[in-house]
Amino acid sequence: MKGKLLTFIELPMFVKKVEEFGGVDLLAAIENELLADPERGVVIQGTNGARKARIADPSKKGGKSGGLRYIYTYFVAYDRIYLFYLYAKGQQEDLTGTQKKALGLLIKETKDQLKNDGRQNV
Repeated sequence: MKGKLLTFIELPMFVKKVEEFGGVDLLAAIENELLADPERGVVIQGTNGARKARIADPSKKGGKSGGLRYIYTYFVAYDRIYLFYLYAKGQQEDLTGTQKKALGLLIKETKDQLKNDGRQNV
């Protein structure tokens, strides 16, 4: 993946949570992880390709397992990563069915919009 330029799009809920948990340093850590491996997270079933990845909570000592989770999708054909949501493991283990459905619709709409912008297939 070396040398590939990716564009990050942070949705408002994600930005709000980043500010709550660690600010610009946390955002930089997430983006650096994704630059190194944009497909690092586990695909969440029923979301049209959203992924969940772990990162250490900068406000606590410890590793990734008890830290934060972030939800994103990587549109390979467009070199774009959309960052949707960030939460602490202690607050929520997994996305609810309603959250998965809403996320799936959002990803589908985003794919459709990218295609309609005259770009190649996702």
